[in-house]
Amino acid sequence: MFFIFGWGKQGKKNYGSAAIVNCSGCFETGEWSLIEVYHYADIFFIPIAKYDNRYFLVCNNCGRKSFEIFDDQVKVAKETAKAFHSFHKGKITEYELKQIIKQNKDLKSIEAPDESWECPKCSSSNLNTTYTCKNCGYKVI
Repeated sequence: MFFIFGWGKQGKKNYGSAAIVNCSGCFETGEWSLIEVYHYADIFFIPIAKYDNRYFLVCNNCGRKSFEIFDDQVKVAKETAKAFHSFHKGKITEYELKQIIKQNKDLKSIEAPDESWECPKCSSSNLNTTYTCKNCGYKVI
């Protein structure tokens, strides 16, 4: 029997707007999207297992600034992304959306850091204004 399998392929999922943050790249306060970046293994080109999941908030206005979020912030960001989606579909009012955002204080208080990120492949330090490692070319998003 012959199997075709692979691993290490990168995928990403955009959950949509998940926070309102002040961007230090474009100096605008606006919606930021939650992006999940992951690697996966496949058999016959069908993904079977995701691993190395990382979550980022990315500025919807300029797209240049992003930063990684973890654990509780990811959970809150997913809930907020659902609320933004419902608002854009007309299922909830702007008032209801603002109430949800106000309840989710973990994301409301986030300010985009000016610090760098570490490449998971070669461990070199990179500025937060880029998605590609300057040393090895690894793409985070």
